[in-house]
Amino acid sequence: MALTKVHNRMIKKSAINIVDFGAVGDGVTDDTVAIQAAHDALLDLSANELGILFIPAGKYKVNGQLNIDATVRVEGYGATLDFSGMSTTGTAIVFKNITTGSIFNLQIGGLSGLNIYGPGKANTSSVGIFMGGGGAGEVAHEKSFYDCTISEFGNGVEQDSNCYNIKFYNCHIYRNNINFQAGGGSDTNFAELIEFHGCLFAAAVTASIRSRANSMDLALFGGSMDYNDTGATAIDIAGDAIVSCFGVHFEDDVNNNFVENVDNTGNPIANFHGCTFTRAASASKEVLNGNRVHISVNGGWFRMGGGGTQVNWLSSTGAYRATVRDIIFVSTGSVTNWINRSTGTGFNYQDNQNRIEINKEMRLPNLSLTDGITAPSTVSGQAQIYVDTADGDLKIKFGDGTVKTIVVDT
Repeated sequence: MALTKVHNRMIKKSAINIVDFGAVGDGVTDDTVAIQAAHDALLDLSANELGILFIPAGKYKVNGQLNIDATVRVEGYGATLDFSGMSTTGTAIVFKNITTGSIFNLQIGGLSGLNIYGPGKANTSSVGIFMGGGGAGEVAHEKSFYDCTISEFGNGVEQDSNCYNIKFYNCHIYRNNINFQAGGGSDTNFAELIEFHGCLFAAAVTASIRSRANSMDLALFGGSMDYNDTGATAIDIAGDAIVSCFGVHFEDDVNNNFVENVDNTGNPIANFHGCTFTRAASASKEVLNGNRVHISVNGGWFRMGGGGTQVNWLSSTGAYRATVRDIIFVSTGSVTNWINRSTGTGFNYQDNQNRIEINKEMRLPNLSLTDGITAPSTVSGQAQIYVDTADGDLKIKFGDGTVKTIVVDT
């Protein structure tokens, strides 16, 4: 006699549908218990192997925390998880290793196709997705997130200890106080190899990406950082974090910096390769703030809409390195200082001789050579080499007024 299964959950290692456990998805019924029960049953069936939790299209009201094992993949296919009724200080999804044992070889874990939104970005203590943890076995690594939107939380995504090698693809993380928070000073073993591919960050209150990690290496490939709230920063890094951006589009208004070290601590590094920076001119805000941040810009565009003057494109304070190469400037306005070095001592290098301005006069290079003059009263750029008419010696005068003799006329 042939047997007919009644539910998918009767088959070991199959995907489990939350509807089989009573989830309704009408946007009104609280489906928290049903979703958690489906997940927990999946762990029992799959014995920590190939676990898929299926959430069909619908709007699921979730008023409590969901605990998702880091070995489980949650497939949403456009489903919405509505956490707007959760505690304003709570966490929507805790994503970590619930079961015992190593999960290094289990690559399936993660989320895909889910719209997740919370109680509002003004509730700064709320968290959308919390990854990792401080206890033994509370790990989340080698995981991936596809086609998800995460919005209306204090921290959209927050990483804790034992969380690394995480990849996000085509995700929209927006309208959170902080869109992505990578740990704090007390966290360990986390924020290594965090990648965002074609993701959108927007409408943050404080920062789109914020790190206080001493070992974070985070990379963005394509995607965009768009219009945050007034006073917010696209990338706020401190400690010894490294952020590298490849072909990322940065767009904001005149009230914000794209990069800065708000805490003014550590020696973070920000690298930009072939990126676009676009906004209106600003007298008070830099495009990039290099205060205690080592910044390098290699290729790309700066588009400044309308006229006006951008006073400082990049500020660099003290002993921190700033390098700008091959930037194309498209605007009807002007930039007063591409790199403005404030007071401080130590190594602070600037190189922008290869910058190109479209439909504008090329600025003076950092180094110039003049024959048969007395010492110039002012120096444009870093230094000027000249032949002194008084003694015929070849000399160099630096921006700080120092004069050095290079060759003595014999």
